[in-house]
Amino acid sequence: MPPPKSVSPLEALRIVTTELPSLRVESLALDSAAGSRRRYLAQGIESLPPRSGFPADPPNLRRAVSDGYAVSRAVESSHELEVLGYVDVTGSWPQIDWRKGVAVRVECGAPLVEDVACVVPVAAVTVVGTQRVRVARPVDGGEGIAGGHPAERCQVIAAGASVSPRLRAFLFASGIQSVNVFCGLRVGVLSIGDELTDSGPPYHADERPDGTGLWLSETLERDGLTVVPLGIVSDEPGAIRDVLLRSRSRKIDVVVLAGGLGDGISDRTAEALKLFDTRLFFERLELDGCERFLFAKSNGIDVFGLSGMPLAATVAYDLWVRPALLARLGAGRALWDWSRVSLPLENPAVCRPSGSDDTWRILAACRVAPPPSPSPSPSAHPPPSAHLDSDGPPCVRAWEPASPFTPWVPGATGWALIPPGAGPPARVYNPPIAGLR
Repeated sequence: MPPPKSVSPLEALRIVTTELPSLRVESLALDSAAGSRRRYLAQGIESLPPRSGFPADPPNLRRAVSDGYAVSRAVESSHELEVLGYVDVTGSWPQIDWRKGVAVRVECGAPLVEDVACVVPVAAVTVVGTQRVRVARPVDGGEGIAGGHPAERCQVIAAGASVSPRLRAFLFASGIQSVNVFCGLRVGVLSIGDELTDSGPPYHADERPDGTGLWLSETLERDGLTVVPLGIVSDEPGAIRDVLLRSRSRKIDVVVLAGGLGDGISDRTAEALKLFDTRLFFERLELDGCERFLFAKSNGIDVFGLSGMPLAATVAYDLWVRPALLARLGAGRALWDWSRVSLPLENPAVCRPSGSDDTWRILAACRVAPPPSPSPSPSAHPPPSAHLDSDGPPCVRAWEPASPFTPWVPGATGWALIPPGAGPPARVYNPPIAGLR
């Protein structure tokens, strides 16, 4: 059997985000999309009107920005106006002789006719009689009016943008009933290991909890994917093959395997994939502390293999599985391509993990707040752990690759990658926050 194929972190990112299946497109009704999975635009929208005024307004249409009095010219303080009518948002205007000193009462959002020069807000007038008001301050031309921009000033939303709740509302208000989006994904999650259990404590001597599967399904759901639990199977290649065959009949697009990637005799995940109709792109990373990670295709299904070690699995998910899934959802490159992001840390305090200089290394990146202001009481200083994820200066901390856990929160802010040699960290990746992409 040939030796395991290893790739660098950047090569792994290129492979998992370019070996994509054909992206399917469907129409998404914006008025019924509440609560649906996150989707991404399959085509750009380049003809939206500007944000001022009402989004669905045609070019050059103007509206009142507050309740007030529409007049045909600027007015000075102490001017009295005769109110000749009332216009609400339906825009039914009376016939007006726009002589000096005439106004029309308008509601906020009411469309304005061409003769209106400004809208005097209600707060700037005093009622002095029946259908008569006095202006309390000067009002210049254009005041109290929104919209009226030419057609060439439009809102551009590129393909790959996330159809977030706010974007759905804006598009719907712009008169757009539906948009073309890339279809969602069904992701199967399978844990591998004879010793694993998800039954909860107490555990027998030969059992241990499924530490990776514990968080994986929930993380996938928070990232907007449909999760199909596939349970726990033994390390036998036949058991893994049976699950992959059933996954196709269940219309699963991606399978994430957790476990069975070590060097032990019982770790046979990669072997199982090689024995069957599977194209294995790589099964190792040239990355100290996260060597166990594979990517394959089996019967039209993308297969990702994570280590059973929780921290190493977290790294692999953040840096390769999540970007791969976002690419398969049609998300714009800016949302997942961390290879183009340089390290935004100036003079970081870097503690390098142990390891040879001929492999990439990885650090857990976090932010540490500046020291608290001097206090007469030493007890008033909070512990250093209280400063994690604050707005202070950035700092990079190492985690021990030989251990499945670390005192620093994995991925608190992101991951910094150090290429071979003695150079500084070259890349940093901040995993997108679920719901805000």
